[in-house]
Order: sequence, then structure tokens, then C-alpha cells
Amino acid sequence: MSDDETQKLEEMVGLLKSQLMVKPKDAHKRYQLGSAYHRLGKLELAEKAYSRAAKLKPDHYPSLFGLGKVHLAREEWHEAVEALKQATVAKPERLEGQNELGRVALRVEAWDIAARALHEVAKLDESGEVPDAPALAGDAYVKVQEHAEAVDAYERAIKLHPDEPGILLKLGREYNAVQDWSAAQRTLRSLTHIDDGNTEGFKLLGAACCELKEDEPAIEAYRRALELDPDYLRGHMAIGEVYEKTDQDELALNSYKVALRFLPEDHGIHFKLGRVLKRLGKCGEA
Repeated sequence: MSDDETQKLEEMVGLLKSQLMVKPKDAHKRYQLGSAYHRLGKLELAEKAYSRAAKLKPDHYPSLFGLGKVHLAREEWHEAVEALKQATVAKPERLEGQNELGRVALRVEAWDIAARALHEVAKLDESGEVPDAPALAGDAYVKVQEHAEAVDAYERAIKLHPDEPGILLKLGREYNAVQDWSAAQRTLRSLTHIDDGNTEGFKLLGAACCELKEDEPAIEAYRRALELDPDYLRGHMAIGEVYEKTDQDELALNSYKVALRFLPEDHGIHFKLGRVLKRLGKCGEA
């Protein structure tokens, strides 16, 4: 800040203080005083002025937002969350308030607050000014296991970043969580087309195909997942079940045998293995 700007702000402070001696309950003047102190870097005086303005007018958004920014400047994260929460209650349509609240809430791991604030940012941000907000909102919703809301947030994110593998994976995972298997399959196919080495994508795609009773696509997805991760126990079990369902008993047997190496005492695997051996007429091996 230049010397001229500093001098003008100091003069403004003097003028506002004089005016407040006449009208001490003028909330807007109190806010202006806080803003001038804030710009001068006098945070304690700014906090005092903003707080007084907010007491005079509890729904005065500029004062509440300014108070939140003072706390941010002093790295008082929890106090910032509280002030910014009040600001967004006063003016929920203000993008900058929701954005600041969402980001500081992420910092203190207040996932529910972060999710809702950043989701509001995504809805309000028609110009794409804050392009990472939808994905961050989705991540926060996942933390609190609100999967339907996470889907909405990630759908907004993928419109902004249509070929981003990370977002496609998260969206596919959340579609699986809400049991929208067709949407999951569509999304995960897009992901694995873009990234043929995405192990988690193929795992999730296999699960979605199984739920849709599409056996050959399920087998194809699980085969690729197992190529990428040979120790994927659930994949060996799942592909074995599909092989068994499609009367490919020798392949099912091999899959269950591999699974048994990981969990040699597992009764479920022994049961399935025995069932396939009987179907193959190898009861002596069961």
C-alpha cells in the first residue's frame, strides 16, 4: 500500500470516528471503520469495529464476512468458521462467503459444513469462477457418507472437467454407492477408455456389470482388474462367481483356488470350491 493510500485511510478512520460520536449505533459506519482498519492491517481494531456492527445489526453480511476474514488473517480457523457461517445465513446467495466458509471448513475437517458451503458455490458459480468447488463438495459429502449429494456435486464437476479420470472415478464409485448401476457402468466405461490402467475403475466397472447381470462385460472388467492387481481377492471371487453362473466351471475352479491361497481357512471359499468340484464330477477333491 502506498503512503498516499495509507494517509487517505487514516483520514477516513478519523472522519468515521467523528461521525460515530454523533451516531454511535450506525452499523454501516461501524462496518466502514472496521474495513478501513482491516485495510491498514490493524486487525484487532478491525475485529472490534466489525463485532460492534454485527451486534447492532446481527444480519449485516459485510460485517460478518469481514470478521471472518480477520480471523482467517490471524489463522483462527474455528473462529473464522463461526463468523462465516453467520455471514452465509445472512446472505446465502453470496458466492464469496460460501467459498471462504467451505475452504476453511475443509481445513478444520468440518466436512458437513464444507460440503454444503461448496455445493452452494457450485450452484451459484454460473461463470466457472471457482472450478474446483464441485469436486471438493463431493469429496466432503463422501466423508459424511451423503452419497446422493456427492453424486450431484461430482456430476457438476464432470461437466466442468469431462475427461478428468479422478472425477470420473469418484462419480462412478458414488453411482455404485447409490446403486445407479447403469450410470456407474456408463461413467466407468468412459474412465477406463481414457485410462486403461485404472485398476479401481475396472474393479468398480466389474461390480456394476454384475449388478446389471451383464456377464461377459463383467468378466472382461474383472480380468483387466486382475491383470493390473493380481492380489485383488474380491476380483478372484467375483469373476469365479460369474464363471460359475455362465457354466464355465473350470475357470471358476481356478479362480476359487487362487482366492483360497489368500484365505485358506475361509469357509465361504471352501463351499464354493466344493460346489464347483461336484459339478465337475471331482467330488474326491472337494
